[in-house]
Amino acid sequence: LNHMLYMPPFIRVLESRLVVHRIESSTDYRVMKANMEATHVESHADFHVAALTGDNPHQHFHSATATATPATLSIAWGRTLSCDAVQDGVAWFRFEQICGSPLSAEDYMALVEVNQLHTLAVSGVPRFTAELHNEARRFTNLIDCLYEHQCRLQCTAAAPPHELMAD
Repeated sequence: LNHMLYMPPFIRVLESRLVVHRIESSTDYRVMKANMEATHVESHADFHVAALTGDNPHQHFHSATATATPATLSIAWGRTLSCDAVQDGVAWFRFEQICGSPLSAEDYMALVEVNQLHTLAVSGVPRFTAELHNEARRFTNLIDCLYEHQCRLQCTAAAPPHELMAD
């Protein structure tokens, strides 16, 4: 769109018909918040990247779902999907379980809706190569469905998000 063509006249009309209150401050609270975050966390608008500590990357999910139990969750068309741990709207899958089998966007949508999930944890997301193009497509579909349903994603991955599909 050509914002520069229609915005200035629109702003002039608004300013002529409304009382404008200028709210100005020398403090940028967004920068202030970013500076308060830990230095080992890379912060972006849509994701946070933090280095995992310890030898076992799955330890993070085990501690978050300490009393969770394995379960079979419903997906589309009356089918089911095994899950390593489920508790109070949080489900944890290994990457191979959720993206290594032939699942569709419809399956991912049903997974979130039918099982009333608000957070999905996925461990072991690899760097995607040409040989993993099906898994990469499924992972992309999963991310889209989670976004559409405002479902959080927590994952461990072999690289930061912008490097996962670099090749």
